[in-house]
Amino acid sequence: MPRVPPASGGIQVNFCKQPTCEHYGIFAAQTTGRGAQRDRYAVVSAGRQYPVLKCHACGEYPPLKSNQGIAEERERLGAYLRVPPEPSCPDLDCANSDIGISSGSPHYRRYGSTRSGSKRYRCGACTKTFSVGDATLRQKQPHKNRLIFQLLMNKSPFRRICEIADLSHGTLYPKIDFLHRQCLAFVGHRERSLLEGFSIPRLYLGIDRQDDVVNWTQRADKRNVQLSAVGSADNATRSVFGMHLNFDRDVAADVIEQEAAILGDGDVQKPFRRHARLWLARDDEATRQRGKSARSGVDGSLKGAVAARYQDSETRADIEVFEEPGRTTQLPKTGMQVHAE
Repeated sequence: MPRVPPASGGIQVNFCKQPTCEHYGIFAAQTTGRGAQRDRYAVVSAGRQYPVLKCHACGEYPPLKSNQGIAEERERLGAYLRVPPEPSCPDLDCANSDIGISSGSPHYRRYGSTRSGSKRYRCGACTKTFSVGDATLRQKQPHKNRLIFQLLMNKSPFRRICEIADLSHGTLYPKIDFLHRQCLAFVGHRERSLLEGFSIPRLYLGIDRQDDVVNWTQRADKRNVQLSAVGSADNATRSVFGMHLNFDRDVAADVIEQEAAILGDGDVQKPFRRHARLWLARDDEATRQRGKSARSGVDGSLKGAVAARYQDSETRADIEVFEEPGRTTQLPKTGMQVHAE
């Protein structure tokens, strides 16, 4: 086991977080010794499975975090920034299979269009033809997409949208998925310039968090799923960078749970786990049993609520963790919840 979680993808967050400290932003070392070889930090325990750093300069105790988990989450949240693959010859054995249609002649030639209106191309290498459809291919009523998008932006209930657009619920949900993909493609096309050397002045960001409660799906278990979304925006231009939810829909909980059991993730300190970013079932159960929230003693006033919140955070082993699974909440049935911090 390493002394501190190693860097991953150029990310290392294990250092003193006190801005006025002389060790602020200086990473903890993987090895330490005596005298001049002594590291700026000591690794101590704040509770079972919660190792923290002790800064020798200011005495703060920043918790250790998994750099691999943060790198994985950055990859997930930034997936929309990847350049989508350009259509090319579908024959994998063809010399043009990795060359996009925008290369033009002599690689490809226009070869009319299909009955549905999709453009057809002929490969110059293998002479095979293939078609490239628009984003609305196979949609029977694409002319209603604009109306549905406007209704969604005006917070119309789904049932009301179906009435106005004369659609069934079975047709509405695929259209919402389509609009979501189009929005990601649009913002990805615009924001990729930020990663390609776009010159911008110093950014001042406004960040806020809100909790979203998802209704129960089974009568036998009426606990809700509570997720947290963090939004960030440029204070000057008011451009919103995103509203990022601590939920990964692309992972299968049963697969991750099985892999974690094989690796013994549950017995490893949290910053060193293979799946450190995800909520495992045993962690959820352990958190519920660890104790009741200090907010149970709130006197009903705003001042009392704030005092209870501070008291509650000071009693936590990891002060950066703000999620509090309780009797009325549960983990998602599909996908997996990500540790919000």
